[in-house]
Amino acid sequence: MSSLATSSTTTLATSDALVDLILNQITRVQHRMVLAKREVERGMERLRVTKLKIGRLERPALHPDARLLRPVQTAALRSEQREIFYRIIHPWRIEVDRAEKELRELRAAHAAILARDQSRLSAAE
Repeated sequence: MSSLATSSTTTLATSDALVDLILNQITRVQHRMVLAKREVERGMERLRVTKLKIGRLERPALHPDARLLRPVQTAALRSEQREIFYRIIHPWRIEVDRAEKELRELRAAHAAILARDQSRLSAAE
């Protein structure tokens, strides 16, 4: 009977170590996700600024030279918008999605381990 108790204790200790490992991994993934979301927000702010600049360019200009430069400046800003989206926002959004998926999987594994331990404790009693 003591070997059963020792086996149960060893299994629970292993489960505790596994739970700690999963919780540490959850913390790392959450941190990574926060950083990725921050980068997305920075990119969105840059997009907003370029959008405002384009809006200013679309207002009527008084000087004839300004009218000539407008299409070139607008095209450059639109190009900058595309670059911001595809080089900054899009990759970081993918990272956020990956982190969210990984978090769901880790939380499910954590819940499964806790449920298994609970059923073992109930069976041992």
